[in-house]
Amino acid sequence: MAMKICEKCGNEVGTKAESCPKCDGALKKKTGYFGFIGAGILILFILGLIVSLMEDGSNKTTPASGSKHTTASTNDNSREIYSKGETVYVGYASYVVLRSWWSSRLSDTQFMDDQPDAMFLFIELTVRNDDKKAIRIPPFKVVDENGDEYETISKGRELEGSIGSLDNINPGVEKQGKIIFHVPQSHNYKLIVSGEYWTGEKALIKIEG
Repeated sequence: MAMKICEKCGNEVGTKAESCPKCDGALKKKTGYFGFIGAGILILFILGLIVSLMEDGSNKTTPASGSKHTTASTNDNSREIYSKGETVYVGYASYVVLRSWWSSRLSDTQFMDDQPDAMFLFIELTVRNDDKKAIRIPPFKVVDENGDEYETISKGRELEGSIGSLDNINPGVEKQGKIIFHVPQSHNYKLIVSGEYWTGEKALIKIEG
């Protein structure tokens, strides 16, 4: 039978004994082989978790220098309002409003011209596809200070250099053009831009002019 030594009195005692029969001292149990394995596995698991968390943190990208990069909020209550010239990233697309202007005429071409009840608001912008597959441009809208929303006019999509919703843009491609609204000039407007249909993300860009 295997023996072990009592640390209190030095008496030899069987390995299965819980106390020394000579001094009645409690005996320490030896950690079994499987106990060491279990402790080692637990330590490796904890180390692996720490490394994984560190890698996740290091993989977060920051905006490239040289251009102003802003990320749109998905919460209407906390949505930031962006300005002309800012690159606004929404879902799988990014937008930059280049300029805006008012006109009483839709076009210099008589066939395309139209007499407005209000005024035509022209907005020139770029749309870029930041996804790895082709996307469709969602419809554009403007909203005034009262919360009223206006859609682009359908005839404006026929004008040269216009950008129409539902146009396809391939990955990494940037498209520049204008969109046109028929709205009262007496209000302040913000352009509503959104990600691809399924993202649900939107952003507001202040229109000046």
